[in-house]
Amino acid sequence: MDATGRLLAAPVPLPAGKSPQSPYLQSGETPRVPASRGFEALAASRDGSFLYPVLEGALVDDADQRRRTVFEFDTAAGQYTEQTWAYQTDQSGNVVGDAFTTGRRKMLVVERDNFQGAASVTKRVYAIDLDRRDDDGFAPKTLVLDALKIAKVIDGVSAAGWFTEDFTLDELKTLRAKERLPAVRPANTAFDGLYEIPTFDEVLDLARRSTTCDGEPVGVYPETKHPTYFDSVGLSLEEPLLAELAENGMSKRRSPVIIQSFETGNLRELDRMTKVRLAQLVNCSGAPYDLVAVGDPRTYGDLVTRRGLAGVAFERRRRGAVQGRDVPAQRRRHARRADGRDPGRSPGRARGARLDVPAGKPVPAGRVPQQRRSERGRRPRRRGRGFRSRGDGRPVHRQPGPGGRGGRLSGGTVGRLRGPSLPHCPAGGPVRGEPP
Repeated sequence: MDATGRLLAAPVPLPAGKSPQSPYLQSGETPRVPASRGFEALAASRDGSFLYPVLEGALVDDADQRRRTVFEFDTAAGQYTEQTWAYQTDQSGNVVGDAFTTGRRKMLVVERDNFQGAASVTKRVYAIDLDRRDDDGFAPKTLVLDALKIAKVIDGVSAAGWFTEDFTLDELKTLRAKERLPAVRPANTAFDGLYEIPTFDEVLDLARRSTTCDGEPVGVYPETKHPTYFDSVGLSLEEPLLAELAENGMSKRRSPVIIQSFETGNLRELDRMTKVRLAQLVNCSGAPYDLVAVGDPRTYGDLVTRRGLAGVAFERRRRGAVQGRDVPAQRRRHARRADGRDPGRSPGRARGARLDVPAGKPVPAGRVPQQRRSERGRRPRRRGRGFRSRGDGRPVHRQPGPGGRGGRLSGGTVGRLRGPSLPHCPAGGPVRGEPP
């Protein structure tokens, strides 16, 4: 058919037979191709001379229901050749979903079951050579990829599944954003599936074109995730991150940007590459993975000692910050007994090293978790609705989400990064602006 939908040539009938839905099925004729089991896999030779359609399922009257027939179509002659091959699936219920030529009569075949999600058993790619036959007459196949068992070691932990680097940007743009921790932030699930996954450039566009309720610029607070892992697979994060900031005019010392990381090595690298502020993230336990990877015994606890914080300040040229998770009173007592350190003194030590202490993960406004209440049952003193202490006596606004709850902009686009505080914004969101 041409671009207008005009039929240029009559359909060429499949030599193997017809399906029950075929408009050409004659009265009394028995269909040999099961319903919805024609071919959706269609490979082509490199020069386009031949097409290789592969049946999804077995023919109705085939004694071997694992057999899938591969046909050859001559594009110049406009007809099938008499050449066919046989491909054998792992299970009779599996189908051939797609095929691609990789050489002369060499192909990659996608074999899958008809299940999705946790019920799936087979999602595989096999390589076959049509010029060879095994003892049963099938084209021999070699497993290339088991998509259900893709596993990578990230920060020393084996993880199976799909990863961002497995997809192109166009493929990622077909997805929609979802709340990652619905049990922790249930209000955010109301927005599941509504928006595309934005690029960093689109986030910067939104920040540049938006203002806070008091007219101040909106900043960005990007975190470099797993930098050691991405370096190991040749996808360094720092260079493209800084290139995007520079392209958007946000690479200066006073730009409303803080780059954060739980690792130390990439922050040292960034300190040599950029003038924007950097933030060393710390956790209640464990150690930065870049230190673990090289056998360095230092932990996050070591980073928040006076000596550790002095090192952070020196490396960050006193433009840095330290941000960590709150340590409840119960865990503070345990930590003090275990290693002699008091995590609760970290903000004071950081200030002593002339480091800022930004707020950690926001909690719902007006709510204090039970574990953060004092031993006498009193709620800790609050600085007003929607605020929490920075650790240096200055409050930081907790951006209210839908209904005044949640931290809608935490870890991504945040409000004013400089100045003592943000005034309370009315319900409906703290940021005003136009879409990018």
